[in-house]
This record gives sequence, structure tokens and C-alpha cells, in this order.
Amino acid sequence: EDHDYDEAAFNAASISHQVKLGVAAESQRLQQQSVTAQQVQAQQAAAQAFDVQVAACTAKNADYQEKVAQLPQFNPDTLGAIMESEQGADLAYELSNRLDLADEIANASPMVAAMKLVELIAEMKQKPQIKTSAAPSPIEPITSGGGISKNVGEMSMEELYNS
Repeated sequence: EDHDYDEAAFNAASISHQVKLGVAAESQRLQQQSVTAQQVQAQQAAAQAFDVQVAACTAKNADYQEKVAQLPQFNPDTLGAIMESEQGADLAYELSNRLDLADEIANASPMVAAMKLVELIAEMKQKPQIKTSAAPSPIEPITSGGGISKNVGEMSMEELYNS
């Protein structure tokens, strides 16, 4: 009806429509490939940065590899958050020292796990506070005023009283 019952016009319009759909599908596929390639590149860059952090943390802590191997398996999103963190390797080492917290994070939803990781990072950034005692300052010992310079037998009563 749209083509005045002209079969050739209908066929041409149908072919044109199918070509447009094919071009749109191909364009969408190429965009997805581009996004996927960008994501892969970002993941590779994050992995390389994390490897640098691991090398630095291993230099500081000889037991790094053994301790981190004890960590539970994390959700991929949580693991990605750890790896993308500026202190990712130090964060992993801290979690290996606190396996109860690591288990809690591993079993939490990605959002809750991310919040707990942020809390842990903030805790790690705080400088350790120097513990001071509540005890009072030590007393100063009492000293004598000085020695007697005269023989006691030669002193007057006033000199004996003042010395």
C-alpha cells in the first residue's frame, strides 16, 4: 500500500531497509569490539601497575607471597577494586594479616566489600599514635643544700641552725 502496489518499489524499499539494519548491526558490533578492546587495555594497565606495587611490597615484606596466597577468593569486582587501588599490594598484605576481615570482604556483596576496603585504606593511612602513659611524671629527688664548710665545734648556734 505504501508503494502503490508496485512490487519493484516494495522490493527496493525492503532491500534498502535490510541493508540499513545490517549496517546498524555491524556498526554496533564494531563499537562493542572497540569498548571491549579499551576495557582489555585498561585491565592490562591496571595489572601492570599492580605488579609494580607487588614488587615494591615484596621488597618491604619478604613473606608477602606466602601471606597473600592464604587470602580467600574474592568476587571479581572486589578483586578489581583491590588491584586498581593506589595501595593495592599493601592492601592485600594487610588483608593477609587480618584473615577474618578478608573472609568478611570475600563473602560480602561488591558494594559492601568496597566500603570495607575504603575503611581499611583509611585505617592504613592513619599514622600510628604514640601511646603515652597515664602515670604522672617522675618526681625530682630531694638534694641536700650543701656541705658544712666549718668544723661543727667552731660554729655558733645561729650557724648550726642555718646549715
